[in-house]
Amino acid sequence: MRGSASQMSNLETRSAGNHPGPGRTATAPRRRPLPVAFAVLAAGTWLGAGGLLLRKTVFVPPIGLGSLIAIVVLTTVGGLAFWTSRVLRRQPRHACLRPWLAAAMVLFTCAGIDLVCGLWKPSRHGPLMRADARHHHVLLPNQTATLDDTDLPYTMRTNARGLRGGEIGAKPAQTRRLLFLGDSFTMGKGVDEADTFVARVGERLNAASTGIRYEVVNAGIDSYAPLLSRLEFEDLLDLDFDHVVHCLDMSDLMQEQAYRRLAVRDEDGHIVGVPGRPRSLAEWAMQHTLITGMIVAALRDASEVTVGNFVRQPNRGLLQHTLADDEVDRAHQWDAIFASIGDIVAICRARDIAYTLAIYPWGHQVSEQEWSTGRRFFMEPDAEVSDDVRTTVAERAQRAGIALVDAFDAFRAYDADAPLYFDEDMHWTPAGHAVMADVLVQQLRL
Repeated sequence: MRGSASQMSNLETRSAGNHPGPGRTATAPRRRPLPVAFAVLAAGTWLGAGGLLLRKTVFVPPIGLGSLIAIVVLTTVGGLAFWTSRVLRRQPRHACLRPWLAAAMVLFTCAGIDLVCGLWKPSRHGPLMRADARHHHVLLPNQTATLDDTDLPYTMRTNARGLRGGEIGAKPAQTRRLLFLGDSFTMGKGVDEADTFVARVGERLNAASTGIRYEVVNAGIDSYAPLLSRLEFEDLLDLDFDHVVHCLDMSDLMQEQAYRRLAVRDEDGHIVGVPGRPRSLAEWAMQHTLITGMIVAALRDASEVTVGNFVRQPNRGLLQHTLADDEVDRAHQWDAIFASIGDIVAICRARDIAYTLAIYPWGHQVSEQEWSTGRRFFMEPDAEVSDDVRTTVAERAQRAGIALVDAFDAFRAYDADAPLYFDEDMHWTPAGHAVMADVLVQQLRL
């Protein structure tokens, strides 16, 4: 009986410690932060793995090796975090914390070093842009930016319409207004406004004119292809153009395919827009980190024709059609690009606007000395150039009754000392713009 009384006394004492007495307020048991943090980590990684799997299988398939590895890693980390959360609820000082602490220290140290190393990557030398629901991306209007890089120091301004140059008003009498469509070569990436071939063409035409004034409008936008130029042209028709000069770039063939994958179509199948999307985490890593970016670049499927692969990052498939060892049947790709060109031509003919298609080479198509450093990111060092692009464009333009200006011979005949292209960047120097302006002034039928 004494033993039983003693046990009852102990139970009462413990009970008294767990229940409030007179005048005491009950308190909820304290929730430990570490188990909750690991539970949140588990939920976050599993949601990330599920979201990535859904995105790569439903919204933007197919799924590549890099995505599969990321899903497996996220799922594994989530499982370990969930197990750790369960263990820490029972034993707050369990030894399973040590590997997590070591991994966190290594991760944060490597991330810091990686980000610092990423600062030595090429700085931004392009204009400020934003995503757009119809044109994929556009230049920010009313900006004046000084873009300072060892290869590309220049100043760029845009007007209220987001085009390079000054404001555009109503067309004066006795004035012919020329619109130049194209990508960053037309926009003049890397040179000041007065050095662009568009500005030079306007200056030379006005210098030689005796009665008519020429006004040029530069509608070139970084990384545009004919599909985006067609959408842009439709929105600029109120400016009353007399002549459209459409500059076809060597990158356009593959970039056109990438934009068409994102295109929105109406009930008749006509493309009405190409919605823009923010950069993915993988693209951000390749641009801003060194080691992580190299790992991501090695794991991603660079052959998939996407905006991320063929517009935002260097890719050896971008210019493959300009090389002699290209064995891909590209008839359907040329059909697509000339469908967009045909849409622009149809609008011009309906409005009695003259249309000229112009083509020009990249540095590797001119000589071994031009663009000598930058080309290694796009092709093998001993790659042999083919002129099949010139032949294809000329044949298709002739069949469609399109006036064509071919600047290849003029660039190859250039023999002055100043380079035509920057060494690392693929764009023209002021000398390259001068050559393009000479060709257009001589061959445009105005």
